[in-house]
Amino acid sequence: MTMGLQGILLLTLLSVYGTVSLIAPYTCGLCGAKIDITIIAQNFFKPPFFNVSVTVEGEPQRELIYFLQKAADIKKQLRYTITYYGRELGYFVNSINNLEGNYAENTSWRITDAAFNSHGLGISYYIPNHLDTIIFSFSNQTHT
Repeated sequence: MTMGLQGILLLTLLSVYGTVSLIAPYTCGLCGAKIDITIIAQNFFKPPFFNVSVTVEGEPQRELIYFLQKAADIKKQLRYTITYYGRELGYFVNSINNLEGNYAENTSWRITDAAFNSHGLGISYYIPNHLDTIIFSFSNQTHT
């Protein structure tokens, strides 16, 4: 049996680091300074209503998906599902706390800052800054 290059790389990472995250299969050489951010997941649109806030502290600055994972590790009341659409589009948030967007109802999870401004990038490519508040709002608004 022969092992491809990816298999050898995975075994090397496992032997060196013990475990490998699916979203971070590299060391943090690309990360920035340690930052604190707050993630809010809110649904005031339709049942089940909720408003969950999590502050992630002292983590290296990097993509929002990393902070979303850390927030779910910190607070069990924050659960989400995502789908990967390839390198160009990245990850898409399908549901938070089992509330999923619906094409027929034009509902989805909108990502904004504290002033409810969309930043135009998804969780794969947006890199938050220190003390940012990122809000995931369930709505039927068109993304801008």
